[in-house]
Amino acid sequence: MKQLSTLSILALFAGCTSVADKPAGPAFDTSQNPELLSPDLYSNGAKTRQEPTVRYGRYALVNTAPEAEQRDLMAQIIDVSIPPNMHPSVQDAMQYVISRSGYALCPP
Repeated sequence: MKQLSTLSILALFAGCTSVADKPAGPAFDTSQNPELLSPDLYSNGAKTRQEPTVRYGRYALVNTAPEAEQRDLMAQIIDVSIPPNMHPSVQDAMQYVISRSGYALCPP
């Protein structure tokens, strides 16, 4: 019981102590001047670019901007399986791959 009362008195003294706060300094270093961009890229503020949209129905707007896949067709990755009964040459295989793409092989 004596230990419990001693412990509670120590806890009371520890709870009543105050800690001195440090004065808050500036959040950034004021000893250096920031570098200014010359010429300023956004002197009049950033301008938003109008997205190409079309009204579809009464309340819906549809974005008509091309997707990344539609802009760069040569960046597409496709997986093609040549039929095993075809036994093609390289030219025949390439012709098979581009048959429905709209591209054509250059003449030899």
